[in-house]
Amino acid sequence: MKSKKAYAHHEFFSQFVNDNVKNKVLAEFKIEELAASTCEHLNDLSLGRWDRIGLTCDIVAKIKSVKDASLSLSTAVCINKCAARMLVIEYKLNKGAIR
Repeated sequence: MKSKKAYAHHEFFSQFVNDNVKNKVLAEFKIEELAASTCEHLNDLSLGRWDRIGLTCDIVAKIKSVKDASLSLSTAVCINKCAARMLVIEYKLNKGAIR
């Protein structure tokens, strides 16, 4: 894996997104509310809800294996928001259908 310095923000955090992460995001947010966000950073959705999602053990282990990655609540939020943006793209490409 490459270090954080070698990637742009989205690219870096996308390496930690898998189906489990996407499912955890969808357990907290309906796809429609993610798609309706008017902020490119999804900051119009409550930070407390992003904080509640957390991370799974496999993702924590993966983060620890990357040289410049740090494990924090903000890291979890960035990973989960990255997953949410991926889900919104899927949703829009599939004209309202998700998975």
